[in-house]
Amino acid sequence: QSEGETDLTVLEDEEKKGLFTLLTYYEYIATAYFADSVDRGVVLRQRAKSLEMTYHLLRPLIEERRVALKAPDLYNEFEELATKEVARYRRRPGTGRF
Repeated sequence: QSEGETDLTVLEDEEKKGLFTLLTYYEYIATAYFADSVDRGVVLRQRAKSLEMTYHLLRPLIEERRVALKAPDLYNEFEELATKEVARYRRRPGTGRF
């Protein structure tokens, strides 16, 4: 575990199940975002901070799940939205920082 990384080893299976549900929800939002099925501006204005925070907190769980399922692309769209797109949004004039 790296410094500043969330220790998810203390979670019970039911708690992890809830977090996987959250990750699936955010992957759904990200898929819709990249397919232009939702208003991108609304997604970023309303969810940028929670997307970013959730990704950084749950990154160890995401990596663990990718290895366990042998699915290196699992949650990739969520990762891209929470990192690259949110960073791009934050750099735009007038959006400010959270």
